[in-house]
Parts: sequence; C-alpha cells; structure tokens
Amino acid sequence: MLAWFPHVFLALPWIIPASEFAPGLPHRDMPPRRLERFVVTEATYAERDQIWAGIVTQTRQGPTRTAYQLLAIGVATKGLLGYRNHITARSNAELADVDADLVHGLLRRLATIDTTTRNIGGKLIDSATGYAQRRWRSHLGRPHPADPDFSHTAASTGPGSLQTALTSLSGRLAAAGYPL
Repeated sequence: MLAWFPHVFLALPWIIPASEFAPGLPHRDMPPRRLERFVVTEATYAERDQIWAGIVTQTRQGPTRTAYQLLAIGVATKGLLGYRNHITARSNAELADVDADLVHGLLRRLATIDTTTRNIGGKLIDSATGYAQRRWRSHLGRPHPADPDFSHTAASTGPGSLQTALTSLSGRLAAAGYPL
C-alpha cells in the first residue's frame, strides 16, 4: 500500500492555497506532492510544526477531514516507509498488514496529538511506527500452522493425492493438539 501511495499522491488534482496553514505557509499555492517536498526538505522546524498543526486541525473538521487525512499520510509516507522497509516479511500480505497498521496508527494519533507541541510530524510518525511495531511483534509471536508438503502430490486420487495430503495434515494437526 505505502509503496504505491506516492504515485497516487502525485496525481491528486488538489491545490493547497497559499497561507492555508499560517501566514505565508505555504508561501504559494502547491499541489500535495509539492507541499510534502517543501515540508521534508525546505521548511524550517517552526514552519514544519505550523504546517503539521494546520493539517492536524483540518483532519478534525468534517468537510476537510478525508482530504487532509490523505495529505497527512502523503507527507508522512517517507518516514513510515523508513520503518516498513526494515521489516522482513514473509509475504506481500504481511507487508500490506504492516502498511495498514502504520496508516491506522497515524490516523489514530491525528485525533489526539496536541497541535501546540513541537515536532508534530516526528511524533505522528513515531506513534504510527510504534503502533505498527507492537502489532508486528504480536504477529511474530503467534504460532504458525505447519505447512503441508504437497510436492509429492500429482494425481487427484490415491497415494500422493490432494485428499491424502489433506488427511495427513488433519492427522498431524490432531496429533499436535489442534484438531479440525
């Protein structure tokens, strides 16, 4: 999810008006992707906090809520991917789960963060990665069922068939204390 989000974010036809977040911030009308680059590479720390405070405030208001939630995710994506790219997942589904946890953690924190604090963006990203990290550790702590070995199954009936493999798997699960 997050790997493709910057491409979607780039295509948003929305223009954020100059002075949307504070006097002179942004200093000119900008599409969301340009605002993200401005926040990450050009803005001072005080300007970043003012922009983030404006984004957070807008995520709490009815008509602008969804658009500014997308903006928050887009501005935070590089930080979120920084954490996600250190995860060693076994499948794309696990990566998608981590991405969903990162976004969920970010959106949850948007609702509660104090907009007068410093380093709002960093705190949002830290909260999101902390949430995703707790969920990932919980996932790793769960037992995984034994993967059946279907390499010997070629025919649909008889020894080596799918039915035989499923019966064998059912027996192994019952012997391990996990009957179907």
